[in-house]
Amino acid sequence: MFVWYFKEENTLRFWRLCGRIEKTRRKETAVTLQQLRYVTAVAGTGTISHAVQQFYISQPSLTNAIRELEQEVGLALSKTESSVMSQTLLDARGQMSAKSMHPPAYGQRKCQKKKGVQEKMKHLHKGGWCHPHSTRRLAFCRGCVVYSSPERSKRMEEKSMLTYTYVSEGTFALMEKPKPVLQHERDAIVKVTLASICSSDLHIKHGSVPRAVPGITVGHEMVGIVEEVGSAVTNVKPGDRVTVNVETFCGECFFCKKGFVNNCTDQNGGWALGCRIDGGQAEYVRVPFADQGLNKIPDGVTDRQALLVGDVLATGFWAARISEITPEDTVLILGAGPTGICTLLCVMLHSPKRIIVCEKDENRLQFIRQHYPQVLTVQPEDCAAFVRAHSDHGGADVVLEVAGADSTFRLAWECARPNAVVTVVALYDKAQTLPLPEMYGKNLTFKTGGVDGCDCEETLRLIAEGKIDTEPLITHTYPLRRIAEGYELFEKKRDGVIKVAVEC
Repeated sequence: MFVWYFKEENTLRFWRLCGRIEKTRRKETAVTLQQLRYVTAVAGTGTISHAVQQFYISQPSLTNAIRELEQEVGLALSKTESSVMSQTLLDARGQMSAKSMHPPAYGQRKCQKKKGVQEKMKHLHKGGWCHPHSTRRLAFCRGCVVYSSPERSKRMEEKSMLTYTYVSEGTFALMEKPKPVLQHERDAIVKVTLASICSSDLHIKHGSVPRAVPGITVGHEMVGIVEEVGSAVTNVKPGDRVTVNVETFCGECFFCKKGFVNNCTDQNGGWALGCRIDGGQAEYVRVPFADQGLNKIPDGVTDRQALLVGDVLATGFWAARISEITPEDTVLILGAGPTGICTLLCVMLHSPKRIIVCEKDENRLQFIRQHYPQVLTVQPEDCAAFVRAHSDHGGADVVLEVAGADSTFRLAWECARPNAVVTVVALYDKAQTLPLPEMYGKNLTFKTGGVDGCDCEETLRLIAEGKIDTEPLITHTYPLRRIAEGYELFEKKRDGVIKVAVEC
């Protein structure tokens, strides 16, 4: 159900715009709901080219729709003005989300305007908008909450969905968005059954991912059921249970053919879901290049067992694969968060001589000791000496840096033996520096892991065979409407949290 709630303390410039809309209403000119959606999308994404990805519409058509809106209200919607409008809309939807969980009965509404205007607002019309004359037109009523009819609500529910959206730096909010539609013959629509919260989502929230687009639904770890596929999709069909790859990739460019799908040259290639296009902390998600980005979940594998396949497990699998691990090696893993543990599970597949995990959080160290007793553990302050004492050549043969801190970035090369491989898996909030004069003579090979999610089918097979088990990492579960609580828990690392699942 669409509910729009505007407060007086919101931007004065927006109310001036509303006043112009009110004046045009008296002339029997009105603004459509779709036009407002278009303006919101353009302001939120920053460009029309990004905004068109949210609608089944061409770029010229979107441009013309916004121009028509400008003519209707007699106001040029500059970037600044549009941003004001968009931000106010987004804030309003975020503020009303808790209210919409328990909506009043049909016909209930509240209006702070004068009696004469309040009397005019006695009818409820399509979309839940106040308008005294026509069901095909709308106008704003400040401070007013209006609910649509039950029949309209049901129809709107079928076309809209609840999402968790990146509003601005530092702000995510629950809000309603239109249900996604197929935009290309290679797309698929997936009904999300289970999603999760990732540290990369926190990086977006705090502005550490410049390519992330405000207005985008976040979330890139999810499983679900295929609801609809484009005409060119052949590997999955409606009804299939699938994992969703964090990477969207065409499968045809130079990098895709080499297996480097993170570097896909298509405009939707690489990490797009939950970053540049709407992601999966929502009830539905559109997946481009569905034949590459979706993998069927084997019978007998649960959603929880498969949840991490498309991102953190893919990250760990790729990092272990490129690190050239041999059975004679001592492998050091820095960090025992979700990605660190997934990396550990994938390193174990290579059967190195010994594995050492360094972590400062005692609860996470205890988790490692409980579930993987064959793994050695150490805290950062003792790490260098511990590694020298438990390696054959004065340091680790392979180091995987998964913690993402300034200190662990330095610790990675300090604990490596000469001619070792150092694989940097973590994301950082700021640039890191290699002090080359201090490193002279170590002859290290540095690799950056990232995630190239081209092995999801293999990891699903390994899960089905019982060789990988990531389900113990899911320590907490929240419904989508309470996702903000899950974020707060995850970010502050309370209650022994490792990974938070979100039921959509």
